[in-house]
Amino acid sequence: MHFQDLDIRIGKINGVKEHPNADRLYIISVEVGSISRDIEIISGIRDHYIKDELLGKKIVVLINLEPATLRGIESNGMLLAAVYTDNVVLLTTNKSVPGNRVYIKGMERKKPKKRIGIEDWKKIKLVTLNNKVKFEDYFLRTDKEEIFTDKEVPDGCNIR
Repeated sequence: MHFQDLDIRIGKINGVKEHPNADRLYIISVEVGSISRDIEIISGIRDHYIKDELLGKKIVVLINLEPATLRGIESNGMLLAAVYTDNVVLLTTNKSVPGNRVYIKGMERKKPKKRIGIEDWKKIKLVTLNNKVKFEDYFLRTDKEEIFTDKEVPDGCNIR
């Protein structure tokens, strides 16, 4: 598994509703630009963000993760967040737009795999440094800017 196998994009949250079968999950509708319709992502960020904080927010999304059914509803991607102790902090951008690809400057940009499994994703170690996100010695970015956390986080937080 290589970083280039991932299809990570900037997304914009267009809708948020509570999962009917889980107190800690949201059903989030995300525009990712490269697809004509929004994708639905089930996420466990309900204890960390209220709906109004999320609507219109630009986030970082792994879109080639195999679909998974969480409490009866299919999730078609994963929003990426820094995780530490009991906190979850979303990754975001200022200048990028939905559909912009996230990559590592200087690393060859190859076509990502069509689908990856959750176990493949877990092999990729992304961490925070100075509220930015890095893989090995390189920061994640779009063509317009580096990816960062939307709140202050300690260095070394895992991205999940």
